[in-house]
Amino acid sequence: MSLDFTQIFDSWPKPPYSAAKPSPEPSFAALMASLRRDDKSEFVSHAKRVFLGQDSEYERGQALKLLTACCGYDSVACASSIFNGDIGSVPYINDAAEDTGLSPLHTAAEANSPRCVEMLIKRRARTDMRSKDGRALLPLELSLCSGSLDVTWDASGDSLADLILLLGDKDLTVVRLLAEKTKEVDVVAHSYATSGEIVSLTVLLIVAVDKIREATVALQDVDESVSMKPKRTIYESVIQEALRSGGNREKRMVLLREIGVLQLFGAAVFTESGDKQTSPLFSIVQAGDEAVLELLINTDIDVNETDAEGNTVLQCCLKGSSVPHKQQTRIMNLLLIHGARITHKNKLGLSAVHLAAANGNLSALEILLAAYPDLVHSKTVIKETPLFFAVKNNHLDCVELLLQRGASSEIHNLRKEAEPAKGDDEETSFTGTTVPPWLKKFVNWLPRHLRDVSERYREINGYPLSSLKADFSAAFGMGLNHASLGFPKLIDFIKYFPKLCKVKSVHVGNSALATHWVMLPSKSTSSQLKGRPPEPLIIKTNDSFFLNKPKASTAPALKSTQQAQAIALSPNKPKPEPPLDTSHSYHHHQLKHPVLEALARARNSTSIFFLREFDFCPSYEMCLRKGMCFWCNKSMLLWANFPCRHKLWCSSCKQKIAQSTGDHHRCVICDAKVECFIYSPPFGFDHNRLSSGLPNDAEIASWLLEYLI
Repeated sequence: MSLDFTQIFDSWPKPPYSAAKPSPEPSFAALMASLRRDDKSEFVSHAKRVFLGQDSEYERGQALKLLTACCGYDSVACASSIFNGDIGSVPYINDAAEDTGLSPLHTAAEANSPRCVEMLIKRRARTDMRSKDGRALLPLELSLCSGSLDVTWDASGDSLADLILLLGDKDLTVVRLLAEKTKEVDVVAHSYATSGEIVSLTVLLIVAVDKIREATVALQDVDESVSMKPKRTIYESVIQEALRSGGNREKRMVLLREIGVLQLFGAAVFTESGDKQTSPLFSIVQAGDEAVLELLINTDIDVNETDAEGNTVLQCCLKGSSVPHKQQTRIMNLLLIHGARITHKNKLGLSAVHLAAANGNLSALEILLAAYPDLVHSKTVIKETPLFFAVKNNHLDCVELLLQRGASSEIHNLRKEAEPAKGDDEETSFTGTTVPPWLKKFVNWLPRHLRDVSERYREINGYPLSSLKADFSAAFGMGLNHASLGFPKLIDFIKYFPKLCKVKSVHVGNSALATHWVMLPSKSTSSQLKGRPPEPLIIKTNDSFFLNKPKASTAPALKSTQQAQAIALSPNKPKPEPPLDTSHSYHHHQLKHPVLEALARARNSTSIFFLREFDFCPSYEMCLRKGMCFWCNKSMLLWANFPCRHKLWCSSCKQKIAQSTGDHHRCVICDAKVECFIYSPPFGFDHNRLSSGLPNDAEIASWLLEYLI
């Protein structure tokens, strides 16, 4: 320490002396010389001469300054003489000097004076008192920031062993004495660790590892209103700080080395918490931090621990949408090397394969299926396969991989529902779910009820969802047991039947958020084809519920939300119709829909598994709006299929289709058999005729014209 303790006496008042009386300056010099030599007898003699004739309070103040100087030079004999009263008044041991703001123990700690520190601790000097010099440091903190512990060590290049060897050459007695008597040593270690002070942290681990290893510190950055603040070990805090310090490369490097230091001293300890969703391992994979994961995974940490939802770290890694797929895959490989279980399922039955498919991570999916090929058929609690999630989220590359590995193309779709099944009447039904009596009444009652009450609730822009259960119960004496169908929330149950009604959220009172759900009578939406009324939902006598068979304008691709996104060819379908062009083999399988497959070839379809791509229906609606031919998208839309009346063709394309399909023409929109083409009037339709299912005059004329030609 470079502090000149003779400056302590500069503030002492100098009494006037006559010319005849010698000045006491030589006595001050002799006093300081004896103090530095720790010569007790000379020190006492000179001190008495200096303080002779002063009052007791003055002597006590000067004795405190003198004691502080003794601690600075580690002159324990001189300091003991002051406490013994050999020079007069005895200072208070915990008083801080007015000019420095330091107590004797503060001074001894900062000056690295081990003998004085030991003597002061034995005399009950307070180790929990902070300095009054503006820094507000404990004696332990002052001992750690003194220059006596400075080492030349580079976190980016030097090893941890080098750091420990360098500190082993230092005298750590003062730090050890203070650490043993300081109750807040864990708080001090936590502060240095999170600040990236690796040297100070290592010193504390060397001298007091038992007090630091399993210590937990309450988090200070938590809302003050929280009565019980969560606690973390120092190890956990360093990990969290490393995850947050991505922008500061230098600090992050030091924090990573601190993780290694804590592991080296056996301080890699986690708190026992019931909430594993916030455990460091889950936080690391969610952040996609490979460097931190590599440090942790080499310890005895359990890579197969689960959170409250039953997810392992591997599953948590694969469902993180904010982490790039390449990074996800590297983390997944690291987990697999250290024993992560691929076959584990969470409480919903989701495996790692489900999550990789849902997230579109093709490389991860390939690795998982290579390790466990049978997982391609893995099903969740509600019978959903990985293929379902890949199709649902439009990950076509994952869809093709799953199908190549043997996944069933019969995509499972809804809660507790089996896969969409083709009925004898070519309807899409959801088999396997018995329809309760209340549901049969509900689907027939709701549209009529909404029409009846629409005027009454016009002021609030719709019928309140909160009134639905009470009104239905009043009408039929039954409850809406939607939870029995797999819909915990009423709003989810209502949204499942988009053709029954529309729902929207509205403002209530002065609330800034629209949180009140209301229902409106169903109208044609953008998902329905133009020119047709909404199709009703009906209940069949076989006690399974499904959407009504289209009356010619509702495509099978629109019959359910999942099928709108992907219509797959099923290996169980009946024998296909003759191909459009028998000389052309389309991906080495027999054609099942001549016009649709020809259209797929013409558009250079990227998938060999789906005839209707994900944008099929939006593309058709765009052609309707533009009035352009659906096939060539160049000429005017003039002709429609009959009897389904789907507008599709220009004159040129209509002629080509008629010549190539013969008697095996099916509509590309609804799969209905096409009997002929009809000229589509440029302005509107005869809606009375349309709703009756009979052709209008223009259609009859064009139909006859077709046969005459």
